Amino acid sequence: LVVGADGQHSAIRRLAFGDESRFTQRIGAYLAIFGVPNMLGLEDRAKVYNEPGLGVAYYTMVGNERAKALFMYRSDAHAIDLRDEPALKAALRARFQRVGWESRRLLDAMDSTSDFYFDEIAQIHMPAWSRGRVVLLGDAAHGPSPLSGQGTSLAVVGARLLDDALATHDPLSEAFAAYERHMRPFVLQNQRLARSGLQLLVPGSRATIAIRNAAMRIFPLLLRLGVGFGKELEVASRAIELPPLTAPPRS
Repeated sequence: LVVGADGQHSAIRRLAFGDESRFTQRIGAYLAIFGVPNMLGLEDRAKVYNEPGLGVAYYTMVGNERAKALFMYRSDAHAIDLRDEPALKAALRARFQRVGWESRRLLDAMDSTSDFYFDEIAQIHMPAWSRGRVVLLGDAAHGPSPLSGQGTSLAVVGARLLDDALATHDPLSEAFAAYERHMRPFVLQNQRLARSGLQLLVPGSRATIAIRNAAMRIFPLLLRLGVGFGKELEVASRAIELPPLTAPPRS
């Protein structure tokens, strides 16, 4: 059984591997995201607004008719029922109601959205990704958090490596071990991006906001010089060599 990065991965992980608290590594932030009409009239663009420990972002979808509103805030773990959507919306409104820019307008649009998502930002760190005939793939094995920007890439690369391991190793235990040996260093390097991503998207002070803004103005130069988050992301995303295709991909 291969468990992918879908809405059921945490439940399956608990069944096969036990208590989730052993694998969840908190980053100290929460995220809400939901769809809205393109009320700001942007075309293929994104905007980000920050106050210390708080972030509001808005970006357009394909075609520019719809957009996504994103709210992020730094916080230690707090008691909040992630299944209670009205309570989550009320908590988000209370935290951002005095924040500037377009925050209130986007919060008003939140009440009519049909795709509201809210969760704590965390990573999954597991000592092993397989047990018996169960193997984990993608976020189920090593969720890097949205702050890394690498969740989908890790899932796709992992699927490719697992397919190759299953085609070239027998029994299953050896295939799973080979998949993990190849994939784990790549995962760890990409998971480390999340801390830099938090500083980039939700700076903790006015000083760090000013530094981030200045860095973004000279981003191409920083990339050429090999410093900053952009270079970290480029290096981490290329830090693996895929085996040659020796057979058609498994369906």
